[in-house]
Amino acid sequence: MHKALGAVNLPQPAFRASPQVCPAIAAVLSCCWPLVADPGERFLDGDRFSGVTRWAGLFRRRRTGHKDGEDMKRDMDLVRKILLAVEDSEEMVDQNPEIEGYTKDQVDYHVWLMLEAGLVYGAEVTTLESDNMQGAVSNLTWDGHEFLDLARDETTWNKATAKIRNVTGALSFAAVRAVLTDYATQAAAQIATTMAAGGG
Repeated sequence: MHKALGAVNLPQPAFRASPQVCPAIAAVLSCCWPLVADPGERFLDGDRFSGVTRWAGLFRRRRTGHKDGEDMKRDMDLVRKILLAVEDSEEMVDQNPEIEGYTKDQVDYHVWLMLEAGLVYGAEVTTLESDNMQGAVSNLTWDGHEFLDLARDETTWNKATAKIRNVTGALSFAAVRAVLTDYATQAAAQIATTMAAGGG
């Protein structure tokens, strides 16, 4: 799980319900008030994310509709392509890569998913105007490099994903990593056997 570094919690204004407010409503407002009225947290770049933005994010995470009918289902092929594109960068990237066949919204959403999975470093950049959760990548994590090494070979990748789809009908990250790890283990064992047979 990615975390915002250097966050500074600022004082939150208290909510006090008037005597005329229904007790049940007052209880709800008392719980929700910090989310709305919190002046925000200051992050690395000095930007201020308001309590209203985080409040809206709670609802946005549960939205199922996307503009122009875009498909925002998780796409493991896109995850692999983003990892490859970031690795190919000679230095820390300052914007998400453009991936042929995918929209910017799809890439930004998958970067956010990859931040959640711990595959990349970066930050969530979702705003009130965003149609989906969005992330910005800066570099690969150790786990990101490890997964990419397993998924790098396109023939192996296609073989693994086809095998999983035939069995389950879908691709989960855990299943893909498990099958790729199994292939890598088999390849390593075969190399060790060959070396032993050849005397080193």
